[in-house]
Amino acid sequence: MAKLERKHILQILLVVLAILLAVGAVVATGVNNIDFVDSDDYLAAAKMMVEQGSYPTVGIKLPFFRAPGYPMFIALIWMVFPGSIIAIKAVQVILHGITCWLVFRIAFTITKNEFLSFLGGLIFAINPLLLYNTAGIQTEGPHTFLMTWLLFILVRSIMSDEVRIKDALLSGVLLGLGCLIKPSAIGIGAVLVAAFFLLQYRKKGIFAATAAIPIAMILMILPWSFYNLQTKGEFMLINDSAGFALWLGNHPDWIPIFEGRFATAEEAAAHEEGIVTKRKEQIAEWEATVGYSSLTYTQRDKLWRQKAIEMMMADPGATLKLFALKLYLFWKPFTNPFSFSLGKTILSGLATVPIYLFGILGIFNVRKTEKGKKVVWLFLMLAAGASLLHMLIISTVRYRLPYIDPFLIVFAGIGFGGLLLRFASKIKFAGFLNNDTNLAAGV
Repeated sequence: MAKLERKHILQILLVVLAILLAVGAVVATGVNNIDFVDSDDYLAAAKMMVEQGSYPTVGIKLPFFRAPGYPMFIALIWMVFPGSIIAIKAVQVILHGITCWLVFRIAFTITKNEFLSFLGGLIFAINPLLLYNTAGIQTEGPHTFLMTWLLFILVRSIMSDEVRIKDALLSGVLLGLGCLIKPSAIGIGAVLVAAFFLLQYRKKGIFAATAAIPIAMILMILPWSFYNLQTKGEFMLINDSAGFALWLGNHPDWIPIFEGRFATAEEAAAHEEGIVTKRKEQIAEWEATVGYSSLTYTQRDKLWRQKAIEMMMADPGATLKLFALKLYLFWKPFTNPFSFSLGKTILSGLATVPIYLFGILGIFNVRKTEKGKKVVWLFLMLAAGASLLHMLIISTVRYRLPYIDPFLIVFAGIGFGGLLLRFASKIKFAGFLNNDTNLAAGV
């Protein structure tokens, strides 16, 4: 039997730790708890898929049907474990462990250092925000897994001397699955495809590989698009939520909530309920004037989009202010104390602020090599694209987590580990940490 190397032992330990912590998060939040704003829609859609072989035409809480990726994920689990909430969370726990392993692999691809890679995986494994996502019935857990896998492929391509078509095709498949879970990933995909090309345009085969990514992505989405055509009479790539998301995310009544003008969570909730009321009033107005319920999905989506643009143009100052607030919301290092307890908000800040600080240090370390610079540019392009996308639509901390945090955690492990290596340079333990490896990050 082949002897396990230290690198393999560290990876196994990380996966086991990540899974155990995720199990703890599931128990702490409630094994059968489904108390999340969108959970009812996902579970209802999955139930309909399993029992009737069809998909809802509208959500329970919002005036559009949900993207199918996460309900499909649940439905596949329920085909083996009918109706089980525990089974969904168990699979997500396993995905959290695998994602932790991918973070280790990304860091090791950049640095070739086991210790730095282990630190990155450890930071990911214990992150309370990621654990919370894993324990809930929400899209972020599986989506983070897909996006981190995609990130691993892109980083590996940049750090290698070749571009491989099979990697490009797999990237497209992962992007397609990600888009089916969260349609906003289409915008993220466009940024990543551009980065893939711009950072490697001198490599042989880059044109074919770059073309392969969106082709594979579209091929993953098209079966669902044709299902929409067959069942709803319209060819919609994923769903009909784009116009409504633009309207909802840019409604000026969000400004008082985002600015924290309310003294209590109840006051903020009451104000937010007013936005819901305006949504219903808008639908009622369109029902009376243009027969909203009789319109096609595309026509309804167009109405929301036009109304959103009209609303944004009516008060450009408020729109710009809202954009700035949403940028802050996307990057702020703690959760909303109105949505979570003060203790949980403080915990989220204690976990995220060090990631930001050590992540910045890690970025400076990684950029000391030519290939490292390209990895940093990949992160910066992803960060800019994700920020711009969510400034335009809806922005919260949880929308940041699948795209930004795994990458930033890689850098944080490198930055923090680099400091430890410097402090330990004069003692024997430093040799164990370095393991005579080539520190591509230059730490």
